[in-house]
Amino acid sequence: MNYQLDPVSTRNLNHTHNAEHSVREASPYPCGATESGFRRFSAACLQKLHDIKERVASELASEFGRVLGRDAVRQAVAEADSLAALTPFPALFLPTLAEEKVRAASDWHARQSLILERSRILAAVAEERTRAAGERRARGAGNRGRSVVFAA
Repeated sequence: MNYQLDPVSTRNLNHTHNAEHSVREASPYPCGATESGFRRFSAACLQKLHDIKERVASELASEFGRVLGRDAVRQAVAEADSLAALTPFPALFLPTLAEEKVRAASDWHARQSLILERSRILAAVAEERTRAAGERRARGAGNRGRSVVFAA
């Protein structure tokens, strides 16, 4: 166990012992806080962080929800929350990370839509060319065996 000398608190608790030689078990928490106090503090912090996450998700969903859909926005915010949790100040980084994630998802969606539209156009052009080539072949097959006369 971790022990430390604490002459002030020992002197206050027990006047019969020599304060310089008193030893008490060191608390793993600073300022003599208790475990239950930290749990309450942690629960309060987690609740505030959850409230921030919900507010950010709601704001971003209202801005990008039509383009991405609310589920995609929520997923991007959840990913940002995971990244923010790795930092010393998750509440500080969460809004910016969430906005960056949602903007990146929006940009990706726009690129995918553009690729899909171009693919549809190219498919339509290829289909038209194939149909026209088939018609030319059909007309050419009908002329076989006939003599073609060219007028001068």
